Amino acid sequence: MTDNTNNMDFDQSIALGSLIKPDNPKLEKIKNLYLLEVSYLDYLINIKTSIASYFSYHDKTITDKDVRNAIKNIKHNMETEIGSFNTDFEKLIAMELAKQVEDSPLTSHELNLVLDHIIAEIENLSWIEDEQAFVKRSAYILDYLSDEDIYNYETEIEDIIDEMGLPYVQTEFFLLKEDSDVVLEEEHKLEPEIFEMDEDEILRIVPEDCDEAYNFLQKYVLELAESGQFDKLERFYDKFVEEYKTYIPIYLFMSMAYLDHDPEVARSYIDHALEVIETIDNFSVAEKADLKSSLTDMLEQIETMLN
Repeated sequence: MTDNTNNMDFDQSIALGSLIKPDNPKLEKIKNLYLLEVSYLDYLINIKTSIASYFSYHDKTITDKDVRNAIKNIKHNMETEIGSFNTDFEKLIAMELAKQVEDSPLTSHELNLVLDHIIAEIENLSWIEDEQAFVKRSAYILDYLSDEDIYNYETEIEDIIDEMGLPYVQTEFFLLKEDSDVVLEEEHKLEPEIFEMDEDEILRIVPEDCDEAYNFLQKYVLELAESGQFDKLERFYDKFVEEYKTYIPIYLFMSMAYLDHDPEVARSYIDHALEVIETIDNFSVAEKADLKSSLTDMLEQIETMLN
């Protein structure tokens, strides 16, 4: 991958705060990016790429604490010129983020949500007893590690999960790069020919493996929405639920697909999922409660966008 630590040609007299859009009362109701990551994917990947690049090409000693402190300092100094930040690490993150914001502006509140999400991801990896858990994972997901470092990282994760007594499938899931938030990057998109197939043909090629089917369907649905093919998306959905009505992820994917296009429709898919859950006999009461709790959280996010 590219070393962007030496690409400091951006005007460092600019402050991030000078590039953002005016705040939007509707957007200010969003409390976090939970289930909204796809809408802010470019910004999240931008920050992680700066972290992975700096770690791989400049300083192998940076820790998650360093990242957290840098993110917090940038967040609290939006009006500060990029060149005035304390360290080259902070300058790099701020500069690359400024380039992204200049190309695709967002509000101050949205930018704060993005930065807070990075901090939350760091905290969510606290179960890994490694002061570089987030840094290494970012470098691993974005292919910034050497072959030796990849081996060491995968071995470390396997040992940790084994010590915790979790099934090996948890290791496979954690190390699946397709399950990271880079899933919609160009290199991970489905082949263009797939989108020329009709609904019946798509149903025939959905992988039998549960994890592969999940990834395939998520990509297919979201890429159709990204290209504005909502009529085709609806036809596929109708065909799919005829055969797999109790496959709950399809309702989540459809809701995500409509989130920016039509939040009312996005809400209707979550409502439908909640109804379907009640009809599934082989789900325990606890499993139903967990699913309903997650879907209810997403409903609350959608409600903030509607009100």
